[in-house]
Formats: sequence, C-alpha cells, structure tokens
Amino acid sequence: MQNQSKKLFIVDLHVHTLLIHSLFNVDLTKKNKKIKIPIINFNFRLIDLPRMKSANAGLTGFVLYPSPFLSAFGYSSINKQYEYFQNIINTPENNIIQIKRYSDLEQLHGKTGIFLCMEDITFIGNDLENVKKLDEMGIIYSSLVHFTKNRACRPAIGFGKDKDGGLTDFGKSLIKEFEKYNIILDLAHINTKGFSEAAKLSNNPVIVSHTGVKAIKFSYRNLEDNQIKSIADKGGIIGIFFNSFFLSSGKCSIDSIIDHIEYICNLVGDDYVSLGSDLDAFAPLPSGFEGIEDYSKIITKMSERCFSDSRISKITGENFLRVLKAVRI
Repeated sequence: MQNQSKKLFIVDLHVHTLLIHSLFNVDLTKKNKKIKIPIINFNFRLIDLPRMKSANAGLTGFVLYPSPFLSAFGYSSINKQYEYFQNIINTPENNIIQIKRYSDLEQLHGKTGIFLCMEDITFIGNDLENVKKLDEMGIIYSSLVHFTKNRACRPAIGFGKDKDGGLTDFGKSLIKEFEKYNIILDLAHINTKGFSEAAKLSNNPVIVSHTGVKAIKFSYRNLEDNQIKSIADKGGIIGIFFNSFFLSSGKCSIDSIIDHIEYICNLVGDDYVSLGSDLDAFAPLPSGFEGIEDYSKIITKMSERCFSDSRISKITGENFLRVLKAVRI
C-alpha cells in the first residue's frame, strides 16, 4: 500500500509546524528528532521538509498561529512565522512552493506544495482592511476564533465562551470581506450558534479544518450531525484530526481516524471529508501513527475497510482541491 500512497496527491489541511519553529527555533529544512512527553503523551516535531517529501505530501496547510490569549504577542508571532516561511520558500534547494490559489498547482512540477492558513483573527485586529493583507500573504483559509472571545464571535470553549452568543456585526462583515478576497471560511473552534449563523451567511463553500464527529466521541471540538450536513449543503469539507483525545473514549488507533471519516461518508457522502491532522499541536496521537510518514498507514487502513480507490482519492486530496477551485481559482 506504500506504492498506492505514492500515486495519490495527499493534502493535509492543518499542521502547526511553523509554531514549533517559532517556539523552539527548529530548522524545518532538516529531519528533526521527534519528541514525546511521557504520561500526557503529547507529541511534536513531527513534520519537516525531508519527512514531507518522503511521505509524498502533495500539499500541506501550514498554520500561522497567534497566541490564543495575548493579541499583541499574537501579531508579532504571526510575523515571525511568516518571515521564516518566506525564507524557506525562497531558498531554491528546498524545492518547495507556496500555493496561494488553485491555479498555482500547475507550478508544482515535482516540488512539495505548502499553503498558508490562519487560526483566529488576531492578526486582523479591528480593521477589516487587513483582510486584504491576508490575501496578499496568500492565506487560503482562516478561522474566526480559537480559545478567546474576539470582535467576531465566541469560542466553543475558553475565555468568553457563551453558547448563546452568535456572530457580531463585525463578524458578519468579516465573512463578507473573506468572500471579497476569496479566502475560505473555517468554522473550527467557533461555538454552535456562531457556526450556524456563519454557515448560513456565507455564499461560498465553508470548511472545518480539523475536527471529529460528536456521535462517535462526545466533545466540544467535534461536530453534530446537523453541522456536518450544513457543511455538505454548502459544498464544503471537514478535515478529520489525529488527536486521540477527541477521536475515542477508549483505546485509540488508526482505525479510530477511519471511524470518523466513514461516519461522515455514510451521513452525507464521500465528497465532504478530508484529512486535517492538526499535527505538531502538542497532542496525543492514535497508536500506530507516529508522524507524517505514516500517511500510508491511513491509506492502507481505508483499503482494508473496503474504501474504493475513488473514495480514497477524494478523502486524501480531491475534495479539498474542489473547494479550493471553487473559491480561490
């Protein structure tokens, strides 16, 4: 099955590798030793350029991530991550390319593709004009919130959470600015009311970049069936993460990832689910999955569970490319 993974164009919607560089000054152009924190089983330093190339990672979403609590620090943190990313992109021997829109895929020609995304709107601040800067940076998608209430909406959990608080007027205007600049709206981490309002308001396909299914594991981070259906109704996609805490109440394995994927396929079809690992986010991983090099194990497991080649191709890449083409050609 390793050969099959080499034939697929594998897309991972959401990894925190730039955060690892920002915190620990890790050189992502070199293969780094993975780190696991015992007892809590947190894992990081799971992705670098050599591993991406050996894993046949066709396109990976590198998150620009502010502090979820301190807005001033968040702005400088984003700039630091972006500057480092530009350095590695502009070094020819790294053989990577930033994908800013669908048409850029024509320039891959054997290179490793990376796109940028944003978690939380800290970088935008109070000025909607800053959405234009996101476009200029090549941000493909952005969420509205992470763990702290902001001018747009409320988080599902964290500071300022409020199940009855929906989108603010600023949040509604922000979604329209996203549409103006063809930035995909990500509804990860937002509370239920905000999720519903944002999905209805958007005229474009919307995504949830990294999440799971609440019917399998009850958690604030996972989606209810009606939320899954609303994403499908919009023609969007749902990225399943690899965080074992949110995947299973018991022993968590690669099968647990497939359980969430299969549930969505059975509920709304196989056009609306993708991979959104959330690797390098200091999270516990399913047994048998050690890092990006184990994408092939997920593909093998899908085949063992009688997923067709067409379904596997959609989940591992084609579904995201469809949304990218629809919003950011």
